[in-house]
Amino acid sequence: MEITESEPAPELPAEEEMALIRDITAAAEAHAKEGDIFFLITNRWWQSWIDYVIHDLAGVPSNGSHHHEFGSNTPRRPGAIDNTNLLDDMASEVSDIQIELHDTLVEGRDYILLPQQVWEKLHSWYVSFVQNANLIPKI
Repeated sequence: MEITESEPAPELPAEEEMALIRDITAAAEAHAKEGDIFFLITNRWWQSWIDYVIHDLAGVPSNGSHHHEFGSNTPRRPGAIDNTNLLDDMASEVSDIQIELHDTLVEGRDYILLPQQVWEKLHSWYVSFVQNANLIPKI
């Protein structure tokens, strides 16, 4: 299993993150072709990011630090992308090279697929674990 050692890029305001991801997604979809590579991301992390950027757009004042007091209803900026809950633990124990996904995963419930360009941008902001498990082709 490969673990990243790079540091995340500097934090951007949530509204800038959302605008960039929206624009990158639109461009990727406009130029999509058979054989493009998509990356898995756990739906749990994706929803926490959506909550974070949507809540910020709702006009809730932010102190800019993205760290809020205990008990606040304001969603926090998500931590590192962690897709380990998508991996088959037994396969990981057998071989570090042959990473396998749980065979019961359902797209939209457990994970979503992101175009490569979207994954790369999110990965630069939220350094992830288990890079090798994030990549799958979609035709």
